[in-house]
Amino acid sequence: MENGLINVADPKNKESRKAFMTNTVKDMLVQRIPETPDEYVFKDKKHGGKIMEVSQAFQRAVDQLGFNKGVNDPRQKLTFHSLRHTFASWLALQGETLQVIAELLGHKTIEMTMRYAHLIPDHKRRAVLRLESTHMQRNDQQS
Repeated sequence: MENGLINVADPKNKESRKAFMTNTVKDMLVQRIPETPDEYVFKDKKHGGKIMEVSQAFQRAVDQLGFNKGVNDPRQKLTFHSLRHTFASWLALQGETLQVIAELLGHKTIEMTMRYAHLIPDHKRRAVLRLESTHMQRNDQQS
């Protein structure tokens, strides 16, 4: 809690990593601090152990809100995993680098992250304009 980090242990790619907490997440987790270090923060409701799958709460909310109503293509349906894509897309839209997005998502290769590259606003234009600006400053200093 002091460092604002969450240890992501045993993720899909098998490489544990650290995730940064927002203030909202930190406030929520403070309310759930377990009594012992080996106790889970979020527990399986039936057994009190490790959660092995996402509960049906997310799917019930999606159904009640009608997000997938009339959507027949499974690739277009809102799923729990869509939240991960939204996170990455929002990072790209605010101009984060692909390297930062890859690290936050835990991608082993940048190729996995390239699907978000088209969302990064004007990054190529900004790069060229920075180059021009730097070049113009050097010319002004030499004059």
